Amino acid sequence: VVAGAGPAGIMAAKVAAENGLSVALLERKQDMTAVRRSCATMFAIEDDYLFGERMYFNARQKKLVFPVNGFSVNYKGPHKNFYGQVLYAPDGETCIRMGNYEENRARGDEGRLSVVYDKEELLTGMLAEAADSGAEIISGMNVNGVQRNKESVTVSTANGPAFESTFVIAADGLNSGIAEWLGLNKKRIWYGTVKTISYAVTGVSLPAPLTYKMTNIFEKKFGLPLTYGIVPRASGDDTFWLFIGGPADDRIDYDGALRDFMQDSPFASWFPGARLGTKQCAVLNILSPIEDPFCDNVLVIGDAAWNFEAEITGAIMCGWKSAHTVTVALRDNRPSRDGVARYLTWWRESFLRNDYRGYLRSLALLYVFNAADIAYVY
Repeated sequence: VVAGAGPAGIMAAKVAAENGLSVALLERKQDMTAVRRSCATMFAIEDDYLFGERMYFNARQKKLVFPVNGFSVNYKGPHKNFYGQVLYAPDGETCIRMGNYEENRARGDEGRLSVVYDKEELLTGMLAEAADSGAEIISGMNVNGVQRNKESVTVSTANGPAFESTFVIAADGLNSGIAEWLGLNKKRIWYGTVKTISYAVTGVSLPAPLTYKMTNIFEKKFGLPLTYGIVPRASGDDTFWLFIGGPADDRIDYDGALRDFMQDSPFASWFPGARLGTKQCAVLNILSPIEDPFCDNVLVIGDAAWNFEAEITGAIMCGWKSAHTVTVALRDNRPSRDGVARYLTWWRESFLRNDYRGYLRSLALLYVFNAADIAYVY
């Protein structure tokens, strides 16, 4: 059983079915590939290693390539290059530029930092391949518990049906219920809860438009720090994703703060004729990674075991590796921790070897740091 049909879960179900396993993929949403949560859909990332992988997008053959792990993923949807990142101070002028935008753009694919793509298109293609491989895909199935039996695991659902399997791959995302029910969150550090809203926006006038821009501004009423970002959207010649995020504090009017940013901030010149379209949102718990993501024959993968910066690419890697590991465990007749030891070793070496705790602490620090009169960047 695979619980959760995000990038990690669909990849796990697809690979396990390709390997000949009997697979049920359970997802609480009826429309599995509809994306309603805020997501920049950046291919993270091409110019360096991430989680031990040197990934890149092959535009000619339309594939996300993972050469270290040794696989690729088909992607037939739109994409757009971006050529750097710019971190702005609240004054709208002071900034740190990562990469020479003009030089990188002139080099085309060779000069890009990475690409943005359409997550719905990616999930739709992956889900179709999982179905073609023989995975049983069941939507509208809200998992509400897991129970270890003597020789199996039972997955219960709020809808009534229960599913029995040898292994469960828990890919139920950032705010994982399964990780909580198994007690795996007890040793995790909680850094805070973040709220974010994003809009598709057109009619903007941006410097170096094909870059990822971020700034941090304190909202006016309570002085709480809010992060703003804008990144190209894969589809449309003049379409971007505009983000606002910060503490999950009910005092903050996020839509009002975004209007202020667009109309009455040093960045207002970017939005003279801007038009907001599709709205997305998310509430994100920032937790430290699970060091040992296996319990009672349940293997917890992707964002469910890390945090919201595992990225789609990191989640796909977890799905691929977990499915192959479970396959070997079953072929070796070792349905146990010993059977999945290679995944746990890979998890430690790829996701835990680089200590990301400093980065997570810096995210939390943004919620208490207040220096409104200083031209700072982070």
